Amino acid sequence: MRLLAHISRSKPLLAAFLTTAAALQATAAVVKVNPSDNKRKAYPLQQGCGSVSMSLTCDSPWRIKTSSIIGRDSESLWKRLSSTEYRLSNAYAPQEYVMIKGVFVKPGTGKARTLPQFRLTSPAIDLQWESSCGDAADETKEDSVPAALLLSSDSSKHRYLVVKRAKDRDASVGGKVILSWTNPQCIRVWRKLQNGQESQISSGYKFTSLASERLRVEPVSISPSTIKFTAKGEKDDYAKEQVEDSVYAFTYDLYPTNIKFNYDTSSTASDGINLRKNYSTDYNISNGEWTKQGGAVAPVCYRKGQSVKIKVKFGTTSSLLTSAKIRAENADVAGEKCLKSFGEKSVAFQGMTTDYIEFAMSGNMLQKIFLSNGETLKWIVSEINSHAIREDSFYETGPHKVYVILDNPIAPWSNSGLNNQNAWSEALDFTMPIVRGVVNETRALSLLTDELFSGMDFIYDTMDGRPWYVSLRTAPFYNDSTFRLSSYMQSSSSVVNCYDQACGVAAIGRLIGISNANIVFAKPFGYINKLNLIGVGPCNNPFFNSPGVPAVKICGEDDCSRSCFACHMFVNHGGHVYDACVGPIENMLQSQYLATAIDKSTEDERQESLYLPSGVIKNGAIRLVLDNFTLK
Repeated sequence: MRLLAHISRSKPLLAAFLTTAAALQATAAVVKVNPSDNKRKAYPLQQGCGSVSMSLTCDSPWRIKTSSIIGRDSESLWKRLSSTEYRLSNAYAPQEYVMIKGVFVKPGTGKARTLPQFRLTSPAIDLQWESSCGDAADETKEDSVPAALLLSSDSSKHRYLVVKRAKDRDASVGGKVILSWTNPQCIRVWRKLQNGQESQISSGYKFTSLASERLRVEPVSISPSTIKFTAKGEKDDYAKEQVEDSVYAFTYDLYPTNIKFNYDTSSTASDGINLRKNYSTDYNISNGEWTKQGGAVAPVCYRKGQSVKIKVKFGTTSSLLTSAKIRAENADVAGEKCLKSFGEKSVAFQGMTTDYIEFAMSGNMLQKIFLSNGETLKWIVSEINSHAIREDSFYETGPHKVYVILDNPIAPWSNSGLNNQNAWSEALDFTMPIVRGVVNETRALSLLTDELFSGMDFIYDTMDGRPWYVSLRTAPFYNDSTFRLSSYMQSSSSVVNCYDQACGVAAIGRLIGISNANIVFAKPFGYINKLNLIGVGPCNNPFFNSPGVPAVKICGEDDCSRSCFACHMFVNHGGHVYDACVGPIENMLQSQYLATAIDKSTEDERQESLYLPSGVIKNGAIRLVLDNFTLK
């Protein structure tokens, strides 16, 4: 801006200017010049001034023969009306530098060989923010919109103030400029020296350099009111007036206070799945999974391919901040990410906080099982108090731990309200290394079955085949039995049976959303062919450590003195068997599985097997009740 005094150019005030006749009255100045004069005349524009008129006079007997503009700013707003009349002819224009040169004559003295001359200069001062704080070419914005200075120790986020070279006697000569500002406790101003270092300056600093100055303004505390920066030139040599220009700013801070990823615990239509840490420990997400005070207080879980929305509340300690436009992007550059960008939303402050604002994520969640242990969201502001600013990243939240599973967890897990049947993050942590990157149920169940068979150091109970993690409650099909999942994942006992393994596959499979992962109870199962028994190896005599049973793993194929499975459990998914007790068996048709596993080569063997008319296969017989009781 090149103003002699601050002119407010906000739109409502501008309308007032246009509709008020008194506001459009020109400010007139009469400047007396004499031969050999080299005067400066500063014009202190009044608020609402329509234009500036300058009339040239001189002492008798001289009269001004002619004059003209010999130097002015590129805007060319100074106009010559006559040899003695000039006008700055834009009602809302800044002060414009102009230089006028003229000559005198005396009436009745004849033709002079050399006419006396004069020169008159209207000086100019230009103080403005760089375009990152407002459009330097837009005087209305510069005068009416305070620059928003984000409270940050990061110098890359600071704004720059430009004190342009003062135009004094002519366009190549700079006059002295004094820069002052209010609320000095709220900012520090830095000037770059010739050696590249910065030096802090104080309010009232006097510039004598011919070059323009670019000053870094560092906000250090919240301003109680708008900060006014004023640049003043030297006093003129006509009426001792000073040309000056002003701009405004305020300091602000801005931050998320709460982020809710799972804001609707009754649905997963757009938000997260209900989570708890384990059977006995929940997460308090009443204030969100992330808070400014506590950081990340809980992980979050989504279905693959899900559209995602979150709700965020923002805060500030600046009463001058009333609204903002905010968006977020993932700050992590490398690798796959669960959380993507969140589109821009307008937020309004009520006091020092906002309501919860809903942000929608661009695109959908990953299309596979995934775990991201620590993603960071970078929050970006692009508009303050209804005025666009250079984008600022004002806060980063995280680390956000995000699980992606195939679908909503299935019973015995529950997503209905907050309860101890909600999905456990500890169980997801156990599961993710096994199935991370998987896109379908069949592959996930196969990997789970293989890991629970070969990766847990379990060994089959070859003494009496009893369950070690399942408490059987109701015969004959043991409905409402209890599976101690936490103990199972910790391998509290290295000994297992088929009940334990079937419950492990089913419970974990259903946790990640595998539908119809049903437990099958088969009785009588019968003698088995030589199968790979968990922790034992090839075996057709599963209870070889029991009294009265041959103490060998492998007996003759028709040896009926060997032990058999009185019953057996495995998992059926879509007609295919997954057995983590023997094999392991993965994705095998149930009819093929039974034919492969059961030895029916003799009549005695057939009499102990499912091939009897009384043999029963019961699907989904055990309803798992997950708990964390101490293993007995």
